[in-house]
Amino acid sequence: MARERQVTRTINVTTATAICMNLEDMSHEEKKLHITGDVPSAEKILKDLRKQYDTDTFKVVAIKELSTTEQLYGMSEIEFLQYAKLLDNETRKPIEQ
Repeated sequence: MARERQVTRTINVTTATAICMNLEDMSHEEKKLHITGDVPSAEKILKDLRKQYDTDTFKVVAIKELSTTEQLYGMSEIEFLQYAKLLDNETRKPIEQ
């Protein structure tokens, strides 16, 4: 039997152990939060984490620990076609259908 064709992508994932505040009950806790891509500094990571995770009642306060891993993801071409958006070849922007 032929091997199923796959679409794959290697992604750098930065995992931060962050100190976070719950503003409803003023409690704090450590959480593992994730961001993707190459991040040049801890200050930039903190800024990106706040942008992604902060809400009116939840705030990322500080980073305690960082680790970056390279992970390979994949899915069958059929699944990819079901979930992917068609992009313009020139602009790489989604084509409205």
